[in-house]
Amino acid sequence: MVRRDDTLTGGHGARPVGIVAGFALKTARRTASMTQEQLAEMLRVDVSTIQGWESGRRPLAAAAAGDVMGVCRLLARAAAPVTIAGHIHQAIAADLILTCGVRISGELAELDQHPLASTVLRRTAANLVALPLISSWPRGIAHVVNAQGKPVASPPQLPLGDRLRFFDHLMVITERAADTGEWLLRRQAIYFLGFDSRPSTMDWIRTLHRRTTPKSIEMSDDLHGHLTSRSAAVSLATGGDSDRIQEFVDNLSGERAQLVNLNFWAHWIGETSGEHADDSFMLKDSRSDWSGSRLLAHLVDRLDERAAHRPLNLRSLHTLVSYKSELFRNLPKDSVQKLGDTLDVLESSPLLTRAERDQVVGLLYAVRLADS
Repeated sequence: MVRRDDTLTGGHGARPVGIVAGFALKTARRTASMTQEQLAEMLRVDVSTIQGWESGRRPLAAAAAGDVMGVCRLLARAAAPVTIAGHIHQAIAADLILTCGVRISGELAELDQHPLASTVLRRTAANLVALPLISSWPRGIAHVVNAQGKPVASPPQLPLGDRLRFFDHLMVITERAADTGEWLLRRQAIYFLGFDSRPSTMDWIRTLHRRTTPKSIEMSDDLHGHLTSRSAAVSLATGGDSDRIQEFVDNLSGERAQLVNLNFWAHWIGETSGEHADDSFMLKDSRSDWSGSRLLAHLVDRLDERAAHRPLNLRSLHTLVSYKSELFRNLPKDSVQKLGDTLDVLESSPLLTRAERDQVVGLLYAVRLADS
């Protein structure tokens, strides 16, 4: 168990980080066209309480659950998005992940108590964790923009010292997790290290990638090694090194590896419902349980020739269409045309490998069949 002085909300100054949930609350309030004073009056609290929540000085993670639910109900009734409760709770979860690195600095007595060890994150949740770590908006974070599609304010930022502590914490728990078998914690920590721009961190991930990557999930039957390799390759690509993600894609062969890849994506972008406490669900053939339309749109939107993760996105799209050939046939005609135009541009790119060009040609053929 976690020692009393290592809990997320108590003892020795370990007050939760509160900036992500505070930003989500401020965004929802402004979307509902409410002032801080109006919200305070509706909640029957002092306006300084609202100001403290929104600034992160009084973290929502430390507030009573009933208070948070009350805030969400009032905002929803005042024309904030109906999904506001889920968004604020996800933002609180993001703050608690950040708290583990910034306040506790890797001193959790049991790694299985770490929030990165308990739930397989989706893209929305991961973007909220990344929000205060980077200087730009993560893609696909539409739930923190207002009705006009523009950010309500600059994204919250952790101070430099706190960011560095968080990244150092991730390296510590990545190493410790390998000894304790906390594989989910390990691969999710590696993913977030991709947002650390320090060259020493990128070198550290390269070394880890060489040490842990299996040649093929089919050859090694090693789901954890496969997913660790994926996270390291994605992190390095995020940091500007796309060679490893190309290597990962080149080794992404065999039915089982393709299945794991699609199941990862389906969970990541919300094609599937339900939460998972570990990665074992990716080995199950659940393709008939989800349509693929959201994943198709997600991948097509990320086919830019210079995109860091292009090799994985393109290979995943090719696999998706191979398994679900009806996807193109069900698309509106203008969407089919847009997809064809995107693929035409990509086909002419000198940056594509021969294998990627073959994948584009195959996808173009499927598009033309659907458009005929």
